[in-house]
Amino acid sequence: GLDNVDLPAARGRGIDVVNVPGGNAAAVAELALGFVLSLLRRLPQMDDAARTGRWDRYVGREIAGKTVGLLGFGAIARLLARRLTGFDVTIKAYDPYADPQAAADLGVQLVPLEQAVADADIVSVHVPHLPSTHHLGDEARLRSMKRTAYLVNSARGPIVDEEALVAALRAGDIDFILGALRPADYATDLAGESLLDDELACRLHDPVAGSVDGLGRGRVRCRARHRDSW
Repeated sequence: GLDNVDLPAARGRGIDVVNVPGGNAAAVAELALGFVLSLLRRLPQMDDAARTGRWDRYVGREIAGKTVGLLGFGAIARLLARRLTGFDVTIKAYDPYADPQAAADLGVQLVPLEQAVADADIVSVHVPHLPSTHHLGDEARLRSMKRTAYLVNSARGPIVDEEALVAALRAGDIDFILGALRPADYATDLAGESLLDDELACRLHDPVAGSVDGLGRGRVRCRARHRDSW
């Protein structure tokens, strides 16, 4: 996206700024799938344990039989849906501008927003950050999620209300969140003075969702510690 570009300044200097729709859609879809599998199989916890010389046994969850709720059904969400079709999951998506034929081709059920959130075992966010989507993940919607649900946000951070998110995690209304990437001006706040404390710690470096070999490199290390399970 162009969130971090000062477009008026560029225009004033005669600089054309364009985006490349879909240019890194596959990279983001793959990362979102990686986040989903990491959360279900508790890979970050196992990695952390192994690095500290522990061989703890963790009980993961299978993705088969789960329901994935996609918020947004654009290029990235459609590619994620295609990758999920081999995992024996039910896919539901909310997007007021969704292509019904594309959804049908991928076996995706188009549903209202509230249903996509409430029915899902994994909610994956793929909407642009607009005034209409700012804090789309508000307190009411977070509380409507299953208590065992996971939230993956590979879109923009402010789509999810951070205060409501932290409250939901502390209250046990949802299980874990991974990947709430933010524009650069949010990164310092999240890595430094954030609503997240020692119990819910998350450190963000460079946004990584669309970064693969050939597109530039980024790195994110994000860990949410929730009660004693982390």
